[in-house]
Amino acid sequence: MRLSEFGDAGVLIVDDEKETLRSFSLLLKTAGLKNIITLEDPREALPVIRKNMIATVILDLRMPYLPGAELLRMIKGEAPQIPLIIVTASSELETAVECMKEGAFDYIVKPVEKERLLTSVKKALELSSLRDEISS
Repeated sequence: MRLSEFGDAGVLIVDDEKETLRSFSLLLKTAGLKNIITLEDPREALPVIRKNMIATVILDLRMPYLPGAELLRMIKGEAPQIPLIIVTASSELETAVECMKEGAFDYIVKPVEKERLLTSVKKALELSSLRDEISS
């Protein structure tokens, strides 16, 4: 799947696992995205969102320092227009439902199928692009 039509769209990936950051970043770059920011420390996410034009966020739930569910609420409180894709090892239905109630755009259980992630990112970027068009 090609995402080159969204080449300059900012994608923020927040996960404490370096290998996940590397593999997701490589997958998105290979699909045509150029503006990818990766963070291991979830506490850095809001400052990065404030300083950059972020079109979507890929967020792990289980991280040190700041739980992903709390960061989800913080991002939605400050930048509700940004679609958030939750990617986590937790397959508990209750967790997924809670994240969706909090405003998550999608919920993907690890291990992640490449096409599943690319499809979710594409839909999130399409939504972000539509919101930008409407607001301008």
